[in-house]
Amino acid sequence: MNIDDLHKIKTVDVSPFLYTRIQQRIKENAKDLVPKRLVWAVSLSMLTILFVNAGAIVWVAKKSQKTNTVVESMGLMPDNELYK
Repeated sequence: MNIDDLHKIKTVDVSPFLYTRIQQRIKENAKDLVPKRLVWAVSLSMLTILFVNAGAIVWVAKKSQKTNTVVESMGLMPDNELYK
């Protein structure tokens, strides 16, 4: 195929109602969107879960830090590494 073949292409007559049919289909598909209230509810619940998880991680890290301090003061190994 070369560029000269493109000059052989003929234009096609378009139905005058094609544009309006396309617009109608777009409007019909737009009605199937998720309600805003549901989007907000899901977003807020995901944020709540995120903050609860972050709080739990911080709490466990603080608790682990206290445990390591106690273990080290007793002269014990704070981890399970056999070779240091």
